[in-house]
Amino acid sequence: MNSPFSLYAPPIDEPAQIRSYQVYQYAHLDDLRFMPDAEEVLATVENRVEILNAIRDVLLGGGWEGDGVIQMMWLPPFVGAGIEDTHGTFIWHVKQSNNGTSWLASPVELPFESLRAQNL
Repeated sequence: MNSPFSLYAPPIDEPAQIRSYQVYQYAHLDDLRFMPDAEEVLATVENRVEILNAIRDVLLGGGWEGDGVIQMMWLPPFVGAGIEDTHGTFIWHVKQSNNGTSWLASPVELPFESLRAQNL
C-alpha cells in the first residue's frame, strides 16, 4: 500500500489497528490552526476512506456526537507519548461543534495528567 504513514509505529494507515485506539475527551482545545484536516492529509493515501471510517467509528464509540472536522495532530518523540523515540505519534482530533468538547484518538496511552484527569 502506498502510504507515507506506514513508517510510523504504530502505523496510522491500518483500519484494523485504528479500531483499538484509545479515546479521550478534553475541554477544550481551542487553537486548531496546527492540526490539519485529516481528509486533506490523507488525500493521496489509497485506503483513506477506510481509515476515516475507522477513526469515525472509534470516536463515536468513545462518545463523540458526530459533528465537527476530524483533524490530525503529530506529537514529537520528546513528549513521551509514543512507543519509539524517533518518529513521534500521530493522534486524531475532532472538536464537537455543539459544545466545544475535543475528542482525541490515540494508538498509545497518552501520558498527560490533565488529560487523564478529565477521563476518569
